[in-house]
Amino acid sequence: MKSQFLQGILSRSLCLGLSSALFLLGSLEVSSDLWAGSQQPATLANPDVEVIKGEAEQDGIYVIGIAIELAPDLMTYWRMPGEAGVAPVFSFDHSSNLAKTTVLYPAPERISDEGAEIFGYRGRVVFPIRVEPRDAHEQVTLSLALDYATCGKICRPQKAQTEVLLSPGKTSLANPRLTEALSEVPTTLTPEAVASAIKIMSEPGYDHPTWRLQWVNGHARDLFVEAPDGWYFETKPTGQPDEFLLRQILAPAGTGVEAPPPPLTLTLAGMDRHKSYEFSLQLPPIKPTQRKS
Repeated sequence: MKSQFLQGILSRSLCLGLSSALFLLGSLEVSSDLWAGSQQPATLANPDVEVIKGEAEQDGIYVIGIAIELAPDLMTYWRMPGEAGVAPVFSFDHSSNLAKTTVLYPAPERISDEGAEIFGYRGRVVFPIRVEPRDAHEQVTLSLALDYATCGKICRPQKAQTEVLLSPGKTSLANPRLTEALSEVPTTLTPEAVASAIKIMSEPGYDHPTWRLQWVNGHARDLFVEAPDGWYFETKPTGQPDEFLLRQILAPAGTGVEAPPPPLTLTLAGMDRHKSYEFSLQLPPIKPTQRKS
């Protein structure tokens, strides 16, 4: 996993014409009052990354946040980094009494960097994490390792790690920073909600299969597409309000010209950062007469 992460950093450096990449190792800072009544976890200082404590568990689920503070000239990546870059990697190996973790991502922004379009974050980003124990009556030992990259003129792979102890029945006040971060995570739409929120149609006259999507449920800032391995789609605003073009740039070898794309995951970022949405979409088929020869 780490070798793939570092290869991604090098690939981005080459793609953007950078002559070298500087590799730095960091670590994770945990507040001394991370969890009321819990044993203090091991701490390694890193001023750029911290764990944000959350409320006491609800329905057996704990919520914490991982905050990354970025210098003004730096950015870090979303889970789908765009034309170049590498997504953050969260690892929970060596945890105990852990059934499931879910890392939540705020909607990213589109960043132009040396001719490449990058999807990521600048300034500060908080990733909420839902932690589900195997046994809700027992303590969870969450062993967290994070590999991520900060990029400016050069890219710096970073590593952060810590151990967090989460105990049932402990009381903790609501944390406004974590509440704010959760409000910036896109809302997942049902198929019925998607049907009433978008208009989608295939678009003729392009060398690549292309679709036009209009968001009719408010104002949209940007649109991002995630596809299965082997597929890649780009999105561009059309210049009309709340409207985007989706272009199929890459498909697996051997895929027929008229083969429909698989279901995609779309993230629509609203003008208000608290009003973003995530949904699954099956694109309509492209007719042969709609493509250039």
